[in-house]
Amino acid sequence: MSVNARPKSRDGFQIAIICALPEERDTVENIMTAHFKDPKRPYGKAQGDDNVYTLGELGGKPVVLVAPRGMGKLNTRDLARGLRISFPNILYSFVVGITGGAPFTYEGKATAVSDKHLGDVGGAGGASFTYNGEAWKESDIHLGDVIISTHVVEYDFGKEHDHVFESRTDIETVLPRAPQEVANFIHQFERGRSAAFKRILGKTNADLAGHSELETGPGKYHEHPGSAGGVDHVYALGYRHKHQKSGTCETCDKCTKWQHEVCLFARDASCEDLGCEPCLTHRARDTKLHFGRYGSADAVLKSGHRRDLLIKQKHVIGFEMEGAGAWEVLPTIVIKGVQPTPNNSVEASSTAKRDWLLPRPANPQYTGYSYVLEYLKNRILAEDGELRNRRQLTIVMSGMGGVGKSETILQFVKRNRTPLHERLYAALWVDCGSEMTVRVDFRRISRLYDWNFGDDDILDGVKDRLVSSKTPILLILDNCDDSTVDYNRYIPNGD
Repeated sequence: MSVNARPKSRDGFQIAIICALPEERDTVENIMTAHFKDPKRPYGKAQGDDNVYTLGELGGKPVVLVAPRGMGKLNTRDLARGLRISFPNILYSFVVGITGGAPFTYEGKATAVSDKHLGDVGGAGGASFTYNGEAWKESDIHLGDVIISTHVVEYDFGKEHDHVFESRTDIETVLPRAPQEVANFIHQFERGRSAAFKRILGKTNADLAGHSELETGPGKYHEHPGSAGGVDHVYALGYRHKHQKSGTCETCDKCTKWQHEVCLFARDASCEDLGCEPCLTHRARDTKLHFGRYGSADAVLKSGHRRDLLIKQKHVIGFEMEGAGAWEVLPTIVIKGVQPTPNNSVEASSTAKRDWLLPRPANPQYTGYSYVLEYLKNRILAEDGELRNRRQLTIVMSGMGGVGKSETILQFVKRNRTPLHERLYAALWVDCGSEMTVRVDFRRISRLYDWNFGDDDILDGVKDRLVSSKTPILLILDNCDDSTVDYNRYIPNGD
């Protein structure tokens, strides 16, 4: 289709693409082959529709690209209602982006009861194994694979009991089956045997290779999520995402069952930082397409135990947050790529979020003050970890302005990143140049952890929360240059 053949009105659009994250939306817009931006022929939108649309051509078809105001199925449901009013002839709405994938599938009760972790039965693709008397199988879902929906399950709608969450299953509340036209469209590809499927799979891998130079930001490009080292890791059923080395963390040492808590640092740390051992390592390969059920909810799924229950009870193979919202309103197909997920699942090394709140990257050209860096390492990263966890340590660096004190601290954090991640929950930087800059940085810290404090309570509130952390925190107070100011009031009171 050419630009000159653009639809005459909004009624001529039959395909919508819904993206939850800005990066997802920007990626789709960048690969459009044409954009319909003629101010003399605006398409507009229906009255009362507050969505913002990007119209163009993709794959030779006119498409409507739109993003909700935020993540989650409720935001997507509101978007879909406006989309349906402004573009009444939409036949297919594709919810695209990233998803978590199921590393295993549930096969039912084991015929012969034996407890083996996946690592005990080898790493062959599709291998079967037993766990707690139940049969499981490797799903063959790798990082970078694509999951296409055959149905969507809204798993966070139901009843919360003391010991379990019970999803609603009555016919009035569950999501309906896919419309017949959508179901027929999926069915022609689902078994993977048709010429159309093979053509799409080949084009998918060719397009992925061609878009590797697509810039997503200054100096940032798309890459396969398992490309770092060419591998991605799978962790066994029942494996807890926590500090694995005994004696590193008192809280994690006590975590022996799924309901036991882990320390705050472990919740967002990478498996590499925690010393987690994968039961299976996947080598890089071409992308595969998988068809199956998605689990959809308004919360990010970070529980390996909860994920495995959903695999067992709902037979889902993907986990996301927008599909159910669109599914209820429009003919919907969820198509998402598998990315690393936080706990006990398909995960790439060195990809998890880290709470390193620093003002800027360290200067790669830095030289000097090696003795200061060595002193900081000896004091902060002392071998006696037990002693370091029990008392507060305060170090003051003094010197004239501009001699490099701030840069030296940044260099210390950069050069000792791995041991700091093992010991600390976070490294947080506060600019003490004025009362206003202190409050701004304390507000940044509160937003990082979703702590809600008013302006009058922000200082004491953040300090109290930092004191309550069971894992040490490195708090850096910069620009403490005014001798009339008592900077101790910005330091949490703790042992």
